[in-house]
Amino acid sequence: MKGASITPVKITIKSEIDEIQKLFQENPANKEISFINTLEDDLCVLSDINHFRIIFRNLISNAVKFTEKLGTIKVLGEIKSDKVKISVLDDGIGMTKENIAKIWSQNEHLSTYGTHSEKGTGLGLMLCKEMVEKNKGFIFLKSEPNTGTTFSVYLPKC
Repeated sequence: MKGASITPVKITIKSEIDEIQKLFQENPANKEISFINTLEDDLCVLSDINHFRIIFRNLISNAVKFTEKLGTIKVLGEIKSDKVKISVLDDGIGMTKENIAKIWSQNEHLSTYGTHSEKGTGLGLMLCKEMVEKNKGFIFLKSEPNTGTTFSVYLPKC
């Protein structure tokens, strides 16, 4: 990411998330996962469109991967001062505090299997974090084993 240029544009979040969700229709359908997008139609952020798409493809892909059959994934949004908070919530298998610490560590590599043995590289979330920060935002993670995970991304509002 060092030296990579970004081009912030106005992004209507709901329509972008709807498009990203379509990419994962087959896998959620196999697991019978409900996908709920409660974003307001006019909620928007300023971000590089390619970065935005990569960030949320990764977060939604992970939510699908770690959510059991008949689970639910929700995408929520709200304005927080000069940022928009976009949260991807799942009621999946969750993570331990030890694994949460490893996700953001550049010294450790965390790669785990999903609920149907889906394989990941363990690099996607580090890339997401870098892209969010390049776009003048930040990312938070909250998770409990057997309860689910919430990733909240804060990006500059329009």
